[in-house]
Amino acid sequence: MALLIWGGVAAAREGGTAAGDPVAEDSWGSYIEGAQRAFSGDIVQTGRWLDGFFGSDVLDADQEGSVLRLGFSTELKRGGLQWEPEVRLQLELPRTEKRFNFYLESTVEDAFTADESEPVGVAAAVDPAREEDEDDFIAGFEYVDSWAEFLNFRAGAGVIVQWPPNPFTRMRIRRSFFLGDWQLRLGQELFWSHDRGPGTETEMLWQHPMDEVHFFRAQTDATYLERDDTVYYGQQFLISRRLAPRQGLLYRLAFYSQSDEGTPFTRVVYDLRWRRPVYSDWVLMELRPGFDFPRDEDFEMQPRVFLTVEALFGDRQEYEY
Repeated sequence: MALLIWGGVAAAREGGTAAGDPVAEDSWGSYIEGAQRAFSGDIVQTGRWLDGFFGSDVLDADQEGSVLRLGFSTELKRGGLQWEPEVRLQLELPRTEKRFNFYLESTVEDAFTADESEPVGVAAAVDPAREEDEDDFIAGFEYVDSWAEFLNFRAGAGVIVQWPPNPFTRMRIRRSFFLGDWQLRLGQELFWSHDRGPGTETEMLWQHPMDEVHFFRAQTDATYLERDDTVYYGQQFLISRRLAPRQGLLYRLAFYSQSDEGTPFTRVVYDLRWRRPVYSDWVLMELRPGFDFPRDEDFEMQPRVFLTVEALFGDRQEYEY
């Protein structure tokens, strides 16, 4: 209905035409198509604001240019205080006909997966039984291409910097579809790592603007690891709220499970992320209180609070919409 109204307004601006006129019908169709493309673009831009502002890897997969995110995160939970550095570097290599990137990431939350404690995606290459104070980094090269307006492909290889080194390769393709004011994005990834062997990850994401300041997203992930013969599932529901052009909230409810367990869930997480600049537009602070309900603790509530400070350098995304 919104597209019809949009197209009708555009047609009215061009002036009246006779009913049944082929020119008028062609114009009406072109206005509808133009309105659909514009509305689809608005959904994509809002989704990119969400990914870029809150530091998701979704934006890094599609954005051109070089960018460095450098910061630290402090977690307060039962048992004490934990500090971790956070690094994410994407360097677009110059003087190449195709787009090749070099990247370096610390293996913290959102590096390859929604949560660091669930071994899904390429993060499964990192042994989840490693010591908590052992810091790993992921470095590699990748090729990125867009075959169509909403089709993205990337492939690459790298190494998880630990001892002994853990090399890996991966290939991923994503395709977006638009159904009214909803965007559906499907993704498939194949990967191999020295520690865990081959695996595959399937992603389905729905996103939808609720109003001028709220944006809804539902993301489903399923990752199969051949070595474990196990499927790891993740389901997230997120609602973002724009408080100001460079300030926002993100509510998240996440459920995790795996095929070799007898319980429906292995973990449930609820948290709230408040993010805003603290100096100019390139130093950001994030406060994230939340509750963790792990099965290993009989789903007893585990409160925790993250405080993150991050500096952005390079070809930074404009976080306004």
